[in-house]
Amino acid sequence: MKRQAIKRHYRVGFLGLLPLTLILTFVDISIVSKLFFWLSYVWNFSLRTPGIQEKVSHRRYRYSFLRLVYFVHQFFSASLQNKIPQFLIVSVSPLAFISLLFLFTKAGNPLLGLLGSIIYEVIFNLERDYHLKKLIYLQKGP
Repeated sequence: MKRQAIKRHYRVGFLGLLPLTLILTFVDISIVSKLFFWLSYVWNFSLRTPGIQEKVSHRRYRYSFLRLVYFVHQFFSASLQNKIPQFLIVSVSPLAFISLLFLFTKAGNPLLGLLGSIIYEVIFNLERDYHLKKLIYLQKGP
């Protein structure tokens, strides 16, 4: 069951990224702005992967970027837990990282990072709702 959930997660996440990448290819913005968008999309994609907590707690991932992503998210989740909704907390951590990158490079538009996070959350929630409705329908029968 877990393997099936991971396959579905990867399929929906990457199929959602494909048309967005094609659209961004033809939009006249800097490559840094596009990278901010992709980074925030993949950041949220990584956080929503089933079994991420077990994966980053493994010793093999001690110095990985995935572990950094997870712990930055945990930091913002703990500090903003009752102040803002959960879907915004997921968007805050990549935006903070992208804003830090923007301060060092002074290139790109960090708001595209927020857009990438929001688009991923919309795709994730639509897929989750569709999957739940499908499960309910299958349990009730035709």
